[in-house]
Amino acid sequence: MFQKSECCVCQIELSVLKMRKSYHCKICMLNVCSSCSQNRLILHNFTDKNIKDPKATQRVCDLCFKDQEICITFINENKLQWAQHSQLCSKWLGKSKVKLQPIPSYIPDLESIKKDVETGRSDGNVFNYSLAEFFARIQKGKTVYEVRQDITQVLTLMVVHNPIVGYCQGMNQIAAFLLCVADVQGAFQLMAHLFDKIVPPRFYSGNSGTSLIGFQGEQSFLTKVINSRYNYSYIPKLKSFLEIYGPQYLLTLLLQNFNASCVLITWGEMFRVDNFIMIDKAMIHVLDVCKDMELDKPMITEQIQRKIKAKDLKKYLNQKDELIDFERKILIEQFFAETSRRWVEDEKQILFRLKKITQFEIDEIKSIQEVFKKYCLDASSIQQVQVVVEEDDGNLTGSSDDDHHRNSEAQMIHQTKLFKYGIDKQTFIKLMNTFHQNYNKYQSLSEKQYLQIFDLYDENHTSLLDFREFLTCLSILTRGSFEQKLKMFFSAHKKKRINHMEFLDILGIIFDLRLQNSREYKDFLERMVKQQEYTYLDIARITQDQFILQEQQRVRQQTCIVIANSLKQITQG
Repeated sequence: MFQKSECCVCQIELSVLKMRKSYHCKICMLNVCSSCSQNRLILHNFTDKNIKDPKATQRVCDLCFKDQEICITFINENKLQWAQHSQLCSKWLGKSKVKLQPIPSYIPDLESIKKDVETGRSDGNVFNYSLAEFFARIQKGKTVYEVRQDITQVLTLMVVHNPIVGYCQGMNQIAAFLLCVADVQGAFQLMAHLFDKIVPPRFYSGNSGTSLIGFQGEQSFLTKVINSRYNYSYIPKLKSFLEIYGPQYLLTLLLQNFNASCVLITWGEMFRVDNFIMIDKAMIHVLDVCKDMELDKPMITEQIQRKIKAKDLKKYLNQKDELIDFERKILIEQFFAETSRRWVEDEKQILFRLKKITQFEIDEIKSIQEVFKKYCLDASSIQQVQVVVEEDDGNLTGSSDDDHHRNSEAQMIHQTKLFKYGIDKQTFIKLMNTFHQNYNKYQSLSEKQYLQIFDLYDENHTSLLDFREFLTCLSILTRGSFEQKLKMFFSAHKKKRINHMEFLDILGIIFDLRLQNSREYKDFLERMVKQQEYTYLDIARITQDQFILQEQQRVRQQTCIVIANSLKQITQG
């Protein structure tokens, strides 16, 4: 029997039996009635379109026509061409400038970058139909090889700029989009600014498990927005939608789920205010749009994509709502504080997540967790750091209502952080010192080094480590590979370069004392450790030495019992 369908614009029923004239839009490839497809465009993306004459104009639905009309205006007004500098790049970048670093001989993530790019994971046709057409229009005249080379160059510059974070999947698509508005150097500048100043630091981090908790914090904020802003009847289905589809929207910065015109508008506002809040506001707009839809239907994100209009989105993003930004900060910190208490619960989901981000087995985690939990509940050294607020006598020179408002917000955010549950610096130092007394295979760290590591894992700067932060740190200290320990100790210095003696100190901590007395270790130092200063990439190159590679094959040491005994000793002491 004939299959019924409806127009993708006006939803009127289309049926062969009713002899109603219908077509396929040559951009979204959906059914459209004659009335809603009067417009035509010359298209550039011909993948799976069955277009006989590429030079002829093609019938498109009204929604795709409006979307591409905005994109074409963007392209013409800003003179956009693939990997060419544009006015839009200058506007988005503002006064921000990131210094280009020389490309070293060894880049640890280069193979991963090439694998993703050369297998087509950032090609235009992997994006949705709207962005695929936008990419094809921008990349006109460019070969696939040239396009992929440009993307690889941008990602290489990013890894050199921030080797601790390195390359993560998804960055390739961001680099591809930025090359639509900038040359290679400009795309790198925009990308560096995006990750240095705009994207929340816990989305992409050198610390294991941090990206996971960072994304969950953002999603928690949006979930609480649902609770506070929508009728009760909408809440369950909106929460379910956000849980299932939130990662697609947030982790790709909307590149997979928005039309090209809406991405251009949202990213423009994001760079204008230098704040991730515009991505969150766009997500709130998505929730507004879809709240009356059947969200359990197949292809629901594609349906929502078609319902989001660029004009309505721009109007919403331009609304001044300072409360949303402040609300976001408060609610995310509340989530981190609440979650810090959940990490010590004996729940399968919690234990599984901790196992996934560390090198401990679940039984080992439980034994450490149990002692940690008892200690945190009973010990007096867990300090809720008090905020000293200076009294305002109303006569502070140069102060203003705006200054007072910002100070008040900052104090409220800091007070929210103090609900975090964990161990303080002195407890951490005592714990690790006790560990080294029980297990002296490796050189003990100085108090300064312990404090540097503590600060590195204290993600929201509360002077407390929760159990996840502690366990992640402990996992690397006791079971981490050479490369993981190297990254941790280098990051703890919080410098772009370390000197010769600092590097020797790191090596002295990483290698066991027995090995440091060997002829092989001394030969390694003479062969590879010759510079006065080292960047992280210099050190990463050294890790490829045969001596290091052989050392990484050694049997992992079982240290859980020693750690648990150390915790018990401190508790009893």
